[in-house]
Amino acid sequence: MRYQRNLQIQLQQQYRRLYKSDYRSYAKQAPYFRDFIARKPALLALIDSFKHLLNDFDPVQWVEENFSDRDHGWPPTEEGRASVVSCT
Repeated sequence: MRYQRNLQIQLQQQYRRLYKSDYRSYAKQAPYFRDFIARKPALLALIDSFKHLLNDFDPVQWVEENFSDRDHGWPPTEEGRASVVSCT
């Protein structure tokens, strides 16, 4: 239980840093968030389970088609959103 709670707190802190970053620092903060997820086996297991749910979803293609310097769009599901975040 303690591991889960600590992981949740760490994830919230990382997310808060990303969320609060301005447009100049977002490009640097996003890889930190992705690397944090990549270093946590429990979070990687969640991402892998999303891949099974989203067999035909390509997060890289989604980013190319829906993100620009001035605007962005998110997939309609939380699983899709997590996949996009993990690929950036």
